[in-house]
Amino acid sequence: MSAPKTVFINARLCIDGQLVNGKTLTISDGKIASIESAPLATDTSSEEVIDLEGFILSPGFIEIQTNGLRGFHFTHFDDEASYSQKLEEVARYLPQTGVTGFYPTIPTVHSDELKKVCHPPLTPPSPPYCGASILGAHAEGPYLHPSKKGAHNASLFHLPSTSPLEIYGPTALTNRTLKLVTLAPELPDTTALIHDLTSKGIRVSLGHSIATYPKASPP
Repeated sequence: MSAPKTVFINARLCIDGQLVNGKTLTISDGKIASIESAPLATDTSSEEVIDLEGFILSPGFIEIQTNGLRGFHFTHFDDEASYSQKLEEVARYLPQTGVTGFYPTIPTVHSDELKKVCHPPLTPPSPPYCGASILGAHAEGPYLHPSKKGAHNASLFHLPSTSPLEIYGPTALTNRTLKLVTLAPELPDTTALIHDLTSKGIRVSLGHSIATYPKASPP
């Protein structure tokens, strides 16, 4: 049995650097199966057909660092219900900007605050839901270099000898609410920290760092 298909007709696509009108794009099993100029086949019983009426069809952006939007900062936690509601409002707005998936990003704050927002609030809303996908929390810190603190509060920075369990809490680590951590790899004992995080399915990125190229390169 063939996989169900979604067919976008009358689409405007960017092809070889040019916007081209009147295209038909077919998605099968989550992948682009074909791009055609030919008219749609008459038998569409196994297809969902969406007429774009000349609008542009393009891949969505994945935003890996969003600290907040529309007056709401992701560190502002009053209670779980209102936090989840405001987070969902952000997620519903983002597709208007072309973003279809994002990581709510928490800068360096007190660990108690971090544990609150890395609890269930930073999880996708229950269906029915129409908005950008909430891909999980991004913790920007607290394992950062003080000389590259930027807007972060350096008094809240920690060395990697402080365990991620103490910083982020068990819910973020065991329930995998936390998906991405930005850190400075030149800090002492960072290799063990990176191994600990990645073993839990958490991606690690470099930021607020004075690491040299050799230090930042994989072993």
